[in-house]
Amino acid sequence: MNTKEATERDAKILIEDTVMRSQYAKTEMCKMEPMSDNPAMMLIAVESDETNPEHDSCVEFQQENGLSKPYHIAMIPLVHKEDVVDCIDDVVRAMPIAKFDFIILAVEGYTRKFESDESREQAMNMEKGALEKEFRENPFTDVREAHVITAINWEGDTLWHTVTPYTYDDSGVPVWSETQADVNELTDDSDFGRIPNTLMAVVKFMRISLATSEYSDLLRKAKKEGR
Repeated sequence: MNTKEATERDAKILIEDTVMRSQYAKTEMCKMEPMSDNPAMMLIAVESDETNPEHDSCVEFQQENGLSKPYHIAMIPLVHKEDVVDCIDDVVRAMPIAKFDFIILAVEGYTRKFESDESREQAMNMEKGALEKEFRENPFTDVREAHVITAINWEGDTLWHTVTPYTYDDSGVPVWSETQADVNELTDDSDFGRIPNTLMAVVKFMRISLATSEYSDLLRKAKKEGR
């Protein structure tokens, strides 16, 4: 298995694990408080090593799930502002400049069945909140509530996207439909909507910041060595 294949396989495993955990958490929350929403979460997966106090747990998770390497996964709630994109912007500004393997974003959202690539593109270009507005105001709409997970790798060349629609039963507990999954190759011109575009910008920012930081370190090292 080459590096790209390993990355793709790891992403699939981590996303499926996130879907499972998110559905479990929402179901249990709704048993206590009917029709509760999951808070938006950002998960950052970084390769773990022995300097990490939780490394043994990361290795155990790797072995249990067949991952190519041990990942330490930081979970960051995105709840301090109403707009999740504003939350992401604040979190990224506070993050250390360092390499990661994946960013995974799990949010509550809305979806409809797309019959063609054209209808999918039209949906991506809809105004923020348009699907929610239709869901709440049109009793005959095909828009449904959904749990949406979007992931991107460090290279910024692949985007993973899953949508799991749900309804509520009479007790306010979610009834989950089948998860729909897409994998998309990215270019500089890719446009997959507001949140995916934000994650693409995060990767670009972090990669440039890390390269700049490494270059600055070389400049300082040269001065110390009298070159």
